[in-house]
Amino acid sequence: MKCWAAAIFLGLLSAGCGVSEGPIRGQVNLASVLSDPSGQYATVRPGRTFHFPTDHGEHPDFKTEWWYVTGHLRGEKGKAFGYQLTFFSTDLPRVATPAESPWSASRVMMGHLAYSDPSVLRFRSFERFSRRSLGLTGVTTDSKGVKVWLEDWSLHRAPDGVWRLQAFQEDDISGDFELSLRLTEQKPPILQGEDGYSRKGPLPEHASYYVSLTRLAAEGTLRRGSESHRVSGSSWFDHEWSSQPLAPGLVGWDWFSLQLSDGWELMLYLLRYEDGRLEPASSGVLVAPDGGTSRLTSEQFQVEVKEHHRSARGILYPSAWRLSVPKAAIVLMVRPTMRDQEMKSSVAYWEGAVEAEGTRDGKELKGRGFVELTGYEKLTK
Repeated sequence: MKCWAAAIFLGLLSAGCGVSEGPIRGQVNLASVLSDPSGQYATVRPGRTFHFPTDHGEHPDFKTEWWYVTGHLRGEKGKAFGYQLTFFSTDLPRVATPAESPWSASRVMMGHLAYSDPSVLRFRSFERFSRRSLGLTGVTTDSKGVKVWLEDWSLHRAPDGVWRLQAFQEDDISGDFELSLRLTEQKPPILQGEDGYSRKGPLPEHASYYVSLTRLAAEGTLRRGSESHRVSGSSWFDHEWSSQPLAPGLVGWDWFSLQLSDGWELMLYLLRYEDGRLEPASSGVLVAPDGGTSRLTSEQFQVEVKEHHRSARGILYPSAWRLSVPKAAIVLMVRPTMRDQEMKSSVAYWEGAVEAEGTRDGKELKGRGFVELTGYEKLTK
């Protein structure tokens, strides 16, 4: 559920805006920026046949595409961390440079990197932008596998099916950060929505193609300054592409991805209009231990906000939730591992590691995952 960030990215670049950690001024209309009135891009339609691993790569006929990895890690001494790494690739025809110039590019990329260390209440986030030129960033699919990179941030799926995540970030505040992970698929790709066609509004074109790997085993190293940790844990991978994924009037959403202790996964998203209404296309999925899926319509789950938190930017976010899925007899309380996980980027949003506990059929159930909250700056007074 990251298309909003690509929309803001387009809007910022088109307007010549810079990156700021302060309150966002003159918010970009997501639907208008992401829409394709020219008709020059491909349209998302039901009934697509997916081919893996090829479809883990790029789909340049569509306007916007994003790859997204989150996870919970634990060091050898038990210290816990959360992380996310996201790549957005977006077409920007208004980038006008001579065709013969090595700087010429009609496509641009933005990346977000973040980690949390709840033991010391530390959350750090970073943002990068680059044109798709001079080898600074790109996506390749060849005999070496699929690779997405933005300078020295990268995500690579090798032909043997193993993913490798690499990210280095200079940081004068908390010490340079480096993450190196080996990710192993524990379940096959999940086609979200209707066989990969994920509705985001009332009309058929308000949609994306949406693929997930809901459970990957992770192992590697995490370094901050001179402090290095051997880590292991679990990760979640999302990949979406579209040309017009948002209905007019949508201002944001709440997205939940949870890996449960009984081997199941739960994903839910709630699309919100400015007047507070929920878009009926809001939906979710339950993923069984064997990889089988059960779709959830917006009538088949409930999300009740129990607490709030005001961020350093002054935005009031939900900060604890009661989730219930009656058809699966699941009731969960979901809480962040730390409240301050608002991204310090050009877009105001909260993206953070969470933990869950509750019951399924009356038996104890726990979980961990990530929550993404967007559009709350429009609702904060």
